[in-house]
Amino acid sequence: GALRVSVTLFTELRQVLFYPVAARIAPLAWTLLLSPLHDGLGARFRGAIRPIDLALWAAVLLATTVAFPALLIAVPAAALWGLWIKRAIGGISGDGHGAGIELIEAALLLALVVMAAA
Repeated sequence: GALRVSVTLFTELRQVLFYPVAARIAPLAWTLLLSPLHDGLGARFRGAIRPIDLALWAAVLLATTVAFPALLIAVPAAALWGLWIKRAIGGISGDGHGAGIELIEAALLLALVVMAAA
């Protein structure tokens, strides 16, 4: 009944709180794996990001997927954006990071809708 709908809605809304965090883990990978296009803001943090940083945040993301499986969509979405941007323009910039974050958040919201409808 109504209580079940309220509990489900609350669970789904809690999940959405993790989407911005999940989407912002991807730039760590892009910073380490893609060449910067120019010496702008996107390249500024290249020396500050270590592989261990990515590994720790990825572990947090994977642990969170136990409660919120839709977060797993962030992984292929980030990989596909990284591959596409490397092929399309040859590397990453601050704008590429921002666009990728927005695309991952959109993919996560779409996954939420699909899972809620199932």
